[in-house]
Amino acid sequence: MDIKGEADRFSVTAKDASRVYAIGLDGRNHREIGSVPGRGPMLSPDGKRLVYMAGTWTATRLMVSGLDGSGVKQINDGSSIAWNNHWSPDGGRIAFTGKNELGEGLAVFVMNADGSERRQVTHIKPEEGNAQWPVWSRNGRQLAIQVSNLKLHSGHIWVVDLTSGEAHKLAAHERPYLDETPYWFPDGKRIAFQSNRTEEWKFG
Repeated sequence: MDIKGEADRFSVTAKDASRVYAIGLDGRNHREIGSVPGRGPMLSPDGKRLVYMAGTWTATRLMVSGLDGSGVKQINDGSSIAWNNHWSPDGGRIAFTGKNELGEGLAVFVMNADGSERRQVTHIKPEEGNAQWPVWSRNGRQLAIQVSNLKLHSGHIWVVDLTSGEAHKLAAHERPYLDETPYWFPDGKRIAFQSNRTEEWKFG
């Protein structure tokens, strides 16, 4: 099934099973393109595979399968959390949120799409908060992430360079603002995000 020309995709989850749909920008041609027995399915860039979560929220199994759930393979050990999964632009890697190496907070990890070469890519100071929600840049060299400190009711968007490991904070503030859920613009020069800076949830 060739769906790379579709404008957008979304999923609906009920009772730990998900269906994936495609829809045109004009709201037409709404159709189901896949279904899996898990949560949070994310479509690969070539439109042929899904990565999704199974198991519990604290012992999450990451699964990769065809659009119809066939050829399924577990790509992690399922012993801890594995959330916010996103494919790299070339479909060769997956970024996700997991427990950091000390097991005391959240960090962002990257691994190959078959589960090999898993590594932690964020090493942000604990006082800054928990790193999560990784989204790839168009060239696959950077990740935009959110770092949230719930004790301070504060959150920032950061960008992580995957080659150097360097990370820097965007639009820094010292107010109880929550900047969250980053997403790259197609030109790769700007990042959209959700924030309550105006005392309402809006996209920045």
